[in-house]
Amino acid sequence: PTYKELREITEEYEEKELPVTVLRADANAVETELETTVVPRRQRDADRVIIGIFVAPDIEHPVVAKTITAEGGPAKLAIPRGAAITAVDGTDVSNFYDIIREIRKYSGERVTIDWRLNEETAGNVVLNVDTGGEYITVESDFAELIPFKGLKRLYKASGPVDAVAMGCKKTVMFIAQTYVTLRRLIGGLVSPKNLMGPAGIIAFSYHIVAEEPPIYYVYFLGLISAVIAVFNFLPLPPLDGGLVALLLVEKLKGSALSERTQGAIAYVGWTLILALLLYVTFNDIVRTFFS
Repeated sequence: PTYKELREITEEYEEKELPVTVLRADANAVETELETTVVPRRQRDADRVIIGIFVAPDIEHPVVAKTITAEGGPAKLAIPRGAAITAVDGTDVSNFYDIIREIRKYSGERVTIDWRLNEETAGNVVLNVDTGGEYITVESDFAELIPFKGLKRLYKASGPVDAVAMGCKKTVMFIAQTYVTLRRLIGGLVSPKNLMGPAGIIAFSYHIVAEEPPIYYVYFLGLISAVIAVFNFLPLPPLDGGLVALLLVEKLKGSALSERTQGAIAYVGWTLILALLLYVTFNDIVRTFFS
């Protein structure tokens, strides 16, 4: 089915058994069809019925679900549903990557696309390839679906001494990453909207405790501790880094700053810290409840 048809079928079978045919490959890469059933259910807090899968183009199998007339593009091709594209202008293809590569070779020309529906039914169509631009535009965005399994590696210490060494290395890494983030914030390479405050930390902690093993939360606490240490050493009164900065100024000046000057500096520091706290808290609330 097309994506639209899949959505319609899913809605139709809400809370009912939906027969599904899936394609599975064994250890020898031999593909077989398996029959199963699923029960579509309405997604919580959303007017949408789902069956618990991510839908993505099947690039590895050049099977046509449906041909359409593209707006401002080529007309609908006479290829029956379920047919597999076997060749482009005489060159055998086995997936959509091959098809795209071959069609790009014939910009502004006509190519013949061969297809096969079964052992008895086959044919071909002619496609007028548009003249593409000589450049590629790229727009970055967060991916909603990455069709790969997550890569996980186990880092395990061989003993207490090795564990302490690994902990020190991770701490140094966390501190370095925090300073790099600060530098990129100042340089405009990282948006302030990516910062997380107390509300965001609480929400993120909840997800880690609910979905991950306990050791992940310990790892997260180590990260938070390193970030707090770096933040505390910023040269802003009343943070420890601000007090160190005032001591350095007194050392260079040869005398202590007046109480009025120290009070003014403290007020400015508190104002900046409170403004930052309000900003990140607002972003946390928007991200948690409205994003």
